[in-house]
Amino acid sequence: MQFFDHRVDLGSGGGVLATAWSHASATAAIAVTSNKVHLVNDQAIARYEPVSRACQASALAWHPTLDLLAVGWQDGSVQIVNLRGGINTSEDKAVHSSPLHFLKWSPSGTRLLSGDHNGKIGVWRCDLASGRLEPMCQYRKSGPQTHCVFVQLAPPEADGADAAALSGVTAFFVGSASGTVCYGDDMGHCMDVLDNLNSAIDVFEYYPTRDRLVIVTKTLLMTQLQVFPDGRLNSLMRVKLSMKGDSGIEHVAWVGDGLLATACPDENIVRVWDLAFDENYTMSLASADRNIARSDRVAALAYSPTKNVLAAGTREGKVVMWRHHMPAGDARVESSPDNWTAMPSVDVGKPVQELRWGKGVGLLTAALYDDCAVLCETVLQRKLSGDVSVVQLSTDELSVERVGGSSSGTAMPVRTGIAIKGLDVHAPHLVVWNGAKAEVYEVGGHSVKLITTFATRATAIALHKDSVFAAVEESVVVCNLAGTVKQTMSFSEAEGRPTHVDASAGKFVVVATSKGKIRILDVSRSQPRQLGSPGSFEGPDGKSLGRITSIRCNCEGNKVSILATRHAEGESSTASSGGLNPDSHVFVYDADNDAVSEYDLGNARAARFHAWDVEESKLLAVEVHRVAGAAIEAEGADGGEKPDKEGDSGAAAAAGGG
Repeated sequence: MQFFDHRVDLGSGGGVLATAWSHASATAAIAVTSNKVHLVNDQAIARYEPVSRACQASALAWHPTLDLLAVGWQDGSVQIVNLRGGINTSEDKAVHSSPLHFLKWSPSGTRLLSGDHNGKIGVWRCDLASGRLEPMCQYRKSGPQTHCVFVQLAPPEADGADAAALSGVTAFFVGSASGTVCYGDDMGHCMDVLDNLNSAIDVFEYYPTRDRLVIVTKTLLMTQLQVFPDGRLNSLMRVKLSMKGDSGIEHVAWVGDGLLATACPDENIVRVWDLAFDENYTMSLASADRNIARSDRVAALAYSPTKNVLAAGTREGKVVMWRHHMPAGDARVESSPDNWTAMPSVDVGKPVQELRWGKGVGLLTAALYDDCAVLCETVLQRKLSGDVSVVQLSTDELSVERVGGSSSGTAMPVRTGIAIKGLDVHAPHLVVWNGAKAEVYEVGGHSVKLITTFATRATAIALHKDSVFAAVEESVVVCNLAGTVKQTMSFSEAEGRPTHVDASAGKFVVVATSKGKIRILDVSRSQPRQLGSPGSFEGPDGKSLGRITSIRCNCEGNKVSILATRHAEGESSTASSGGLNPDSHVFVYDADNDAVSEYDLGNARAARFHAWDVEESKLLAVEVHRVAGAAIEAEGADGGEKPDKEGDSGAAAAAGGG
C-alpha cells in the first residue's frame, strides 16, 4: 500500500479554514477564506460547485449517516447542504447572529447542536428528507461557547415508561471560553454545572465507557469528572500537566477505549493518556520516521478507528503514522508505546494545519494553509482476464501484457489520463476510473489503444464483454463502452447503496451493498436477470459479519467470496472504541443454501486479494499477509514462528467451497 497525494484546485481560494469528510460517501468539505466551501471526492476532484456566501464559513459538521452537511457561517447562519440526488441548500438565521464556533450532530442524527461567539446555544431538529432546520431550544450563556459533547444518560432505576422517555432525550455538555460548563437537553432544560476552571478549554471529551467528562484547560489543568444521570459532575482527578511552552494542547484524538492522544505545538512528541489506568506515555516523531528533523513540531492529529492508525502532521510538511494494536484477550490491559507500529510517512511539502480521516480505508485530508491535499491509501491493482494481464505501477501508470501468445512476456506500458482508483478487465477491453471519469482501452497484440472516455460518479465498476456495470449512488447503471446508459437497477433504502461490483469469468455479476446485501445477476442476455432473492452477509444469528471490503463471484454464479473488516468482540463504533479490525477469515456466500461460511486464515493474518478459478467453481485462491503489530498468540513465544515485517505477504491459500 502507498498514499497518493491529490491536490485540491481551490482556485484563488486563499487559506484553508477547515475540512470534514462525509460519513456516507467519499466526499470532503473544504472551507476556505474566499467565503466558499468546496466539495470534492477522494481524488480531490470537485463533485459540485462550491457553496458560497458573503462571509466565511466557521464550522462544518456532516450527518452521521446521510450526505447532509451542516455549515456554520460568520454571520450566524446555519446552512444545510443536502447532497442526496444532487445538491440542495437551506439555511436559518433564527437563533444566531454572531460567528458559529461549533456545530455537532447527535449520534442518532436527529438533533443538531450549535454554539456561537456571543454565548447562544441552539438545539435544532432537521427534516432529513428535505434538509430543512427547525429550532427547538435556545439557551443564552455568557461569552463564546467553544466545545460540546453529547451524552446518553439514564438512571439505573429507570424502567418502563420512564426509561423510554429518557431514551428519547438528547443531552449534552457545552464548554465556554471562560471555562464554565453547562448541561442541557432538547426539552428546554439547561444549567451550569462547573464554573471553577478559571481558564479557556483546550480539550473537552466524553469517555462513555466510564461516564466521565475529560477536560484540559489552556493552563494545562487536566480534570476528570464523573457524570451523574441528572447531569451533575463530581471531580475525580485534577492534575497540572507539564509541557514545553505556553501554547496549551491544541490537538487531541481518541485512539482507543479510554486512550486519548494529545499534542502541543511546542513539542515534537505525541502524548497518550490511558485514562483507565491513570497513566501516560509519549511517542516522538522520530519513532515514526528517523528522517524527521529534531526542530520539527506536531501541528495536527487525527485517528482512524477503521484502520487503527494515528496520523500526525508537522510544521515542516510531514505526515507520520503509527498503527495501534492491543493484545488479544477480554481484559483491558495498560497501553504502552509497544502497542504502536510505525508506518511509512508522507511528505506533503508544506506545513500541515489540520488532518481529517475520511470514510472507508485510507482517506486523509491535509490542510496546508493555502493548499489542501487528499491523501488516498491505495493497493496497486492487478487483474487477469482471458489472455490479458494488467498490473498498476503508480497512480496513473499500468503495465499490460498478452499472456500465452506470440507477444507473451512483452509488457506494454500505459499512461492513463486520470489517477486510477480502480480497474477491471474483460479481454480484450480494460477500464479504469477515478470516481469522476472512466477510460476504456482496447488491448491488441502489440499495443493498447484508448477507445473512449465518459463521465461517471461510479464508486465501483465491473466489465463484462461490452457492458459496464457501475455503482452510482443508490443504483447500478449498465452502460456500453461509450458510457451510454442501457439500464438502471435501483436499490431500496433497506438494501443500502451498492458499494462493490464484480463480474465472474462466466456470465454473472455480483453486487454488494452498504448494508451487507448481495445480489447475483445473470447477464448472459440483453437484460440482466436477478437470481433468487438478495442474500445477506450475516451469521446464523442474523447479525452482520462486518463491513464488506471486496467481493468475487465464481464461474457458476452460486458462490461469492467476501473480504471484510469487523469490530473486535464487545467493541462498538464509538469515538473512543478501538474501531474495526482486518478479519482473519475469508467468507463465502453460498447462494444455493443462502448461507455464509467462514475460512480461518490463521492468527494475525488477513486476506489481501482473492480470485476464483475460471473453470473450477469450488477453487478459490487467497493472498494472505501479516497484520502489522497484531497479537500473536503463542507464536514466537517458545522459538516458534515470528511475525513478518509489515507488508510481507504469505503464500497463496486455496479454499474449496463445497
